[in-house]
Amino acid sequence: MKFNRYSQTIKFVLTTILAIVGLIIFILTGGTLLKALQVFLVFFVVKKIANFAYHRWLAHNYITPGPIGKFVLLWSIVASCLVKPISYTIGHRMHHRFSDTENDPHSTKLGFWNFLIGNFNSITSVRVPIKDLIRKKEIVFVDKHYYLLYLLNLVVLYLID
Repeated sequence: MKFNRYSQTIKFVLTTILAIVGLIIFILTGGTLLKALQVFLVFFVVKKIANFAYHRWLAHNYITPGPIGKFVLLWSIVASCLVKPISYTIGHRMHHRFSDTENDPHSTKLGFWNFLIGNFNSITSVRVPIKDLIRKKEIVFVDKHYYLLYLLNLVVLYLID
């Protein structure tokens, strides 16, 4: 899996601009500090659940969630819009296998700024085992339709609000 190293920088810049524009629109349309804090709290909780899902469930197989747990974990992965689940798992397993080498996708040698904006080393063709993920149909489905599910999630949240 190969990607442009600077695509993450572009994503970071665009999402930052969208967040600033969204905040301005929020204020101009009568948004309150309480509402902003509520949105921040919900996002914070969803991101924490997504990190747990990515790391403990997908990358390390530390837990085996039931059907409701799978739904919550997969929804948090989609709602947080961090990265596709299989891409994260490959990168994280490569990180453990090749820690602080050229094959480490997120080596500490890249520096704080690159880490902050998501400029990681390319995920190379080095093989890491992911057969456990490919066998889980719901993870493959979310990975395949990741961005469409994210947009659907935004529409549902908009309709609820």
